[in-house]
Amino acid sequence: MGINPENEILILDFDHTLFLSNSTEEYLSVAQPRSLCAILLALLDWIKVWEIFPAENNRVVYRDAIRVILVSVFFPWSYLFYIQRIPSLLKEHLNSEILEIAVSKKWNKIIIASNGFSFIIKPLLAQINIQVDDVLSSQILPTKQGIRTVGKRVYLEELLSDAELKQSVFISDNPEDKALEGSVNQFMFYENQQAKRFKTGQNVYIPFVYTHTSKRGNSNHLLNVVLFSDYSICLLVYVHIASISLQLVASILFLVLSFWCIYEACYFENDLYELRNESKHKNMELMEYVKKIQDFPLERNAWVWAVSFGFFGLFLLENDGGTSIAPLFSSDLLTNLLFWVIWLLALRVVFRLYTHSSFSNRVVGYPVLQLFRLAGPALFLAVDFIGAFLIVAQVVNGWFGYLMYRTGGDRSVASNGLVRHVVFVMLVSALAIVQKELGVFMTPQFLMILCWSLVRGNLKRIISLIPLGQQTT
Repeated sequence: MGINPENEILILDFDHTLFLSNSTEEYLSVAQPRSLCAILLALLDWIKVWEIFPAENNRVVYRDAIRVILVSVFFPWSYLFYIQRIPSLLKEHLNSEILEIAVSKKWNKIIIASNGFSFIIKPLLAQINIQVDDVLSSQILPTKQGIRTVGKRVYLEELLSDAELKQSVFISDNPEDKALEGSVNQFMFYENQQAKRFKTGQNVYIPFVYTHTSKRGNSNHLLNVVLFSDYSICLLVYVHIASISLQLVASILFLVLSFWCIYEACYFENDLYELRNESKHKNMELMEYVKKIQDFPLERNAWVWAVSFGFFGLFLLENDGGTSIAPLFSSDLLTNLLFWVIWLLALRVVFRLYTHSSFSNRVVGYPVLQLFRLAGPALFLAVDFIGAFLIVAQVVNGWFGYLMYRTGGDRSVASNGLVRHVVFVMLVSALAIVQKELGVFMTPQFLMILCWSLVRGNLKRIISLIPLGQQTT
């Protein structure tokens, strides 16, 4: 590297410069159990707690601090594991090229200027064979005057005189550090292709993280689709006033989560197939993400979670003792679990056929997949006509949107919720006519579904389509 020999002070960034990894992520990654830690970090990224803090760059200032604090609190043994891992971390990631620069000359001062955390960086530096005079880094409790808030330039200008800065060379991979180009004698932007860039938990399967991170996460998939749509529909279909219980409500939740673990694995296979077999992609960002994790055994881990969720759901259902049990339901928990796994396997086969089909055939197969999403609990719970009509209406609702998407139609002309609402009311009306019983419109189940459908289907959109006050010719 072409370092000016007149420089007397060496200033080094730490992460991805002297240390070819991210020290904060390395600390977080040692927490055990890994799955629980990954769930905690995924929840933090989902909730985005740091956004409550008043700062323009609150994510930069607070995100890592919150993650480190909570992992240290909930997994207090992490620091001990981290200390034990330091020798192997240095063996794997210590940058010999930068280390050679630090030891090849008798520098007046060697300074580490990093956004990383002091208690994480200093134990690493203690086992590196260089004499470091000062370490400028983040404290675990962020402040208004922290290095992430005010920047490294302010810290260095307080530590060094103007004359010392003019005798300094700063080596960093961080583009933000380029702000020091006018302050130090020499700034060297350094990138090493062997640097490890990763996010803690990326090799640990957490249900719905892939779906949220992929293109389907734009609308907060876990809330909007899994909970507010599929789960709420299943409650309306399978939970009746006479048989409602907390155990039944929780049981259906576990079954829905179990199903969606496998559906997420199907999403992953579908995206992977698109990456490998289609030359043009509409979502290149998604394809880049899939390319990075294509070797991750997502499906194998998804099955572990799916079977576990299914087991808990069926266990709660077995001990509920309600009146909504379907004839297929067995008193043997393992038999019920076998039926459920067969249902998930059937889904997996159908989705694979869907993935490998032409687009025209996908239009035909899509309603089948929608039916799988809602009909699974019917293996164990009774369904009446109104509940069945809601399932059919939702299937048509989803198929309508997909058909519009595949045929280039304008989906904004009529909301998907309106389609579900109209189909459901038409089916119930047909039932009332056939049975000559108008009382069906006054049942609690029908009224609850009607209210839910109006709210879920965007009531404002429905009202806007009614030509109130308009004259007809």
